[in-house]
Amino acid sequence: MYKLLFLGLVLLLSPSLSVAQLRLSENTVEMRQLIIDHFDFKDFEFRSLKNLYPNIPDSIQNKDVDFLKLADLDHDGLDELLVMGIGSDRERSDGELSVFIIKQKRKGFEKFDLSSYFFLSYLGPSFILPKVITIENSDYIQFDYLFKNRECNDSDFFISRTITLFLSKEGISPKQTPSLINFKSLKISSSYCLGTCPVFEFFISNTGDARFKGIDYTKRKGDIPLRADQSEIDQINRIIGSMNFNKKKENYSICWTDQSTKEIEIILEDGKKYRIEDYGEVGSYEPTMLYDYINEILKVYL
Repeated sequence: MYKLLFLGLVLLLSPSLSVAQLRLSENTVEMRQLIIDHFDFKDFEFRSLKNLYPNIPDSIQNKDVDFLKLADLDHDGLDELLVMGIGSDRERSDGELSVFIIKQKRKGFEKFDLSSYFFLSYLGPSFILPKVITIENSDYIQFDYLFKNRECNDSDFFISRTITLFLSKEGISPKQTPSLINFKSLKISSSYCLGTCPVFEFFISNTGDARFKGIDYTKRKGDIPLRADQSEIDQINRIIGSMNFNKKKENYSICWTDQSTKEIEIILEDGKKYRIEDYGEVGSYEPTMLYDYINEILKVYL
């Protein structure tokens, strides 16, 4: 009788024990189930590049890509998991490409989405190719990505770019260029669109002094003095530091007339000044990441 009670207790406790002991791994069967159980997916599939992108150019379909890779992506001595696959959510049956990092916590798991960084518009990248790399004994994700030219000209070519990311305290962050770039001040303005796009100006210096001016379609109107903390300054500096200014143009534009224009003015500590005018947010990955981050820290005002 006691043996039967003991056996029943073991069977009762075993499911919770297995969940508690679950660890991140590169086992596709186990991780597929973990992803479905812990995040908002109804199903999740790992596919080859050819199955993931049926129209992928022959020149890159054999490229070495990490779909499921353990690496210390936040540089704390513990591994996180880079994941890329097709996930369908609870409301839709068709799957979408999903790219994210899973971090194991004391209780459960946390997901850091990378998809939004590459699907920055409805004409976004066509092919995303992630790979874990090691630089000076630290792990990073290197993304090669190709997307259709969206500027207002007659060409229809693919543009190829590379961005190197890691997981910082502030979230997904770009790795700075080897020669450290420090900004002195940043000014961003956003104009009217054919709709209710927020119209505003924002200024921030590397000392933390900041100003927001709400002009139209913003939650707050007028001039508002702000104070940025060091983590926000560091993240802005990382994004600016990842830009290759020698390859950036001063003007970008799409071919239709219902979008807003973003204007960026960056002054570096060495006195160099860079200006980008971007109609329709087609000015490549880093400026768009900068817009998104500024929008995030200003969300109570926009």
